[in-house]
Amino acid sequence: MEQVLHSPWRPHRGLTVLFGIATAPFVFLYVNRPGYFWLYLLLGCGWSVVYLLFPQWAEFFFAGELKELFLLPYVLACLTHGLLIAWFGDHTRPRGWYARWWLVLLLSFLPYIVLKLVQTYGFGLYQIPASSMSPTLKPGMLVLVKKYHFTSESDPLQHGDLVLFQKNSQMLPGAGQQEFVKRVIGLPGDRVVYQKKQVQVSTNCQPQTDICTMPLNVSRSPVDPSQSKDFITFEEQLGYARYLIQHKSDSSEQTRHYFRQPQQAAGHWRVPDHHYFVLGDNRDNSFDSRFWGFLPESLLTGKVVFIFGSSVPGFVSWPVKK
Repeated sequence: MEQVLHSPWRPHRGLTVLFGIATAPFVFLYVNRPGYFWLYLLLGCGWSVVYLLFPQWAEFFFAGELKELFLLPYVLACLTHGLLIAWFGDHTRPRGWYARWWLVLLLSFLPYIVLKLVQTYGFGLYQIPASSMSPTLKPGMLVLVKKYHFTSESDPLQHGDLVLFQKNSQMLPGAGQQEFVKRVIGLPGDRVVYQKKQVQVSTNCQPQTDICTMPLNVSRSPVDPSQSKDFITFEEQLGYARYLIQHKSDSSEQTRHYFRQPQQAAGHWRVPDHHYFVLGDNRDNSFDSRFWGFLPESLLTGKVVFIFGSSVPGFVSWPVKK
């Protein structure tokens, strides 16, 4: 009987280009090289970590909006190597189960599905869009947020925590930015006073009265006043929390624009149940509870637990401490 010789399977070059551009390391599964898949997957994770921890590198090589192209060299490397294998590689080895185009497509969607589930029900990344939280958070920095429904019971919010929340029409009418990060200054039941650009917080307040028996320790000290002529940076302590804030050198207090709570003087607030009083660390350039009132608990998205690419000298990234 004459033996029929089957030609070895060769990857389709068009599909190789498509997978190289759209799925990066998964192209190596299609061209039947699982070892390279794991190698490039690890390289991609490392490349992404560098982008998170050192965002200034991306800004150095790719200015402005082009910084998103920081991952382009990695994608081009996957595409080029995958095409070289498809054209010139040894295709006599047995074709693995993973080298089917439809399986590669399904497998490439798995990380996205897992990431979306984690973001929806556990943790999520948020990019700081503006400077209202400077000097702690600068525009473009990334923070890791623990979703609030996983936070409220086991890890309740404390003074000084950073929170991500959704806006409503009272905070900022119209379209545009939908979520904000601010710092929790007052918890439900607290009395908050903001006068002469300084915070006072009292806890354990009796209902229907202005009597609060436990004033919170609030202090601040200047941090290297020679750094900027336009801003003065302070280290503020609120209870057990320590963080940096800044004020404009030539800015006056905008008391006349503050939110006025009934039966309270200007710059005085009593935080209702299921609400929070939040401020930006950039105190003279932040639209916060001083102007639009209290943050409803229902609008909370989560608590910031990790900051990537810290702008604070001596830190690259750090877990947020209470």
